[in-house]
Amino acid sequence: MQNAGHRQALPGSRRIRTGPRTQLACINCKERKLKCDSQVPSCVNCQRFDITCLVEDPATRRHQPRNYVETLEAKVAFLEDLLRKARQENTTPPVAASRTEDTPTTILGRPLGIPLQEVDAEFPLDIDDSNITETDILVEPRSPNSAFSTTMSTALHVFRLRKIWARLHASLYSDKYNMDNTTHDDRIPLFRAEIDAWLASTPPIPPRTGAALSILATQDWYDLSHSETIIMLYRGRLIDHLGGASDDLFLQCARAAESICLKNRRLYVAKPVNCTWGTLHVIFSAGLTYLHCLWTSAAVRHRTSLNEMSSTLTSCTMVLAVIAERFKGAAPYRDIFEALCTRTKEMMVDGGGEQLGVQISTMDLCYVMPGRFTQWMAEISDVGIPDTVDSLLAGLVSDCVTYEGIGELI
Repeated sequence: MQNAGHRQALPGSRRIRTGPRTQLACINCKERKLKCDSQVPSCVNCQRFDITCLVEDPATRRHQPRNYVETLEAKVAFLEDLLRKARQENTTPPVAASRTEDTPTTILGRPLGIPLQEVDAEFPLDIDDSNITETDILVEPRSPNSAFSTTMSTALHVFRLRKIWARLHASLYSDKYNMDNTTHDDRIPLFRAEIDAWLASTPPIPPRTGAALSILATQDWYDLSHSETIIMLYRGRLIDHLGGASDDLFLQCARAAESICLKNRRLYVAKPVNCTWGTLHVIFSAGLTYLHCLWTSAAVRHRTSLNEMSSTLTSCTMVLAVIAERFKGAAPYRDIFEALCTRTKEMMVDGGGEQLGVQISTMDLCYVMPGRFTQWMAEISDVGIPDTVDSLLAGLVSDCVTYEGIGELI
């Protein structure tokens, strides 16, 4: 057996001296073969040459300042002190976040996850990335009325719309129980002016090469978003059972819904552009809004020809059919809308006027018996129905199944 006093170190092993007598020469002194006095934070030689004094950590072999641990401890203590003071001053500190995460909430008509007043994020500058360096910004940000757009222009314009949505939702719907009708009515024209100004300030559309796979950053997308926001703005008045909506308001919403249906048909039917569940909610809400305006407003019925109505409803149905082909869960949306369209066409024809372009068969009438409505609504509830269209759908189903004594909603 080999004597313990003559044992040889294993290859690759390294002896690490520990304890109070351990003194490490800095890297610079080792390279210059000078005697290092191991002063903290810098030895005399490093001070004389005006260079950073670094030592090699025995365990990790990383180069670091001699007082590295003490520096880290001081930083941690400083940050903990700042955090403690911040908690004492603000019980609900502002959240630096964009409003994009509130978009599904706004579409679904549900309370915002983050109150708008607690968001302190600033929009980025409207500048191409190539004009931003690590040390400077090479050009002035784009002005709103410029004849050119940057790589940020579209994103910023979308952010502005999302902010309008969040403010609209918070001002008109989340806080509706804490304000009177006069205050509510005064806010609506202000929002409408802001919505129209948003569309008017649309940045120039960037050129595209090849087939479009998305409608984002196109004029159609901006127009659709404008129409969707108009419906969002007035939806509270549309379903007001006390008659809070004027004929002009119904007409505006009907035209906005019509525009959404026709444009979506042109964009999604027989086109490579992919649709999403968001598209389903938008087109379904627009279709129900259009039907609601026809059933509720005599002014809309008188100013809408049967051919116009048929074209709009057919467009909406075709888009829902395309979505149902891609998403199985969207089938009940398509089916119940087809049934509602059938009853609406019958109602419009019975009201007199043109007969051209609208034909209702006996099979169609059997197709819309009350039990089918109940089944479709249950299936939609299982998949998920936006709160914004829940009241519209329930009211339309009630109107359709009771029209001409068909029956009562089960």
